[in-house]
Amino acid sequence: MKLLIAIVIRRLFPLDMSIQDSWNLTRRHLDSASACLPAALVPGEDGGTLARYRNWLEHNELEFALDELIDLGDANPVPVNFWHNLLDAAYNMGLAKQSVEIEYRIDL
Repeated sequence: MKLLIAIVIRRLFPLDMSIQDSWNLTRRHLDSASACLPAALVPGEDGGTLARYRNWLEHNELEFALDELIDLGDANPVPVNFWHNLLDAAYNMGLAKQSVEIEYRIDL
């Protein structure tokens, strides 16, 4: 069991990447995605807003920040690059469920 956990951790966090580096990379992907949002933003169906996204970032709640952007992307016209940036963020965080959901949106 310990070996399996070690393999998973190495896959999620390469030996040359600290947790802080991983967080910073995820933030860059999320920020790149948020830059793709239109200026006239419609709130998401689940209440997603840019203010809530920024609040999640301030508290280093990167998974919630990702969810907020997914909600905003569903409610607004966004380029495919938006979804690719979110997919990179989800992969970096090891979020399988969100990765599949985002891949589905890219394939539409």
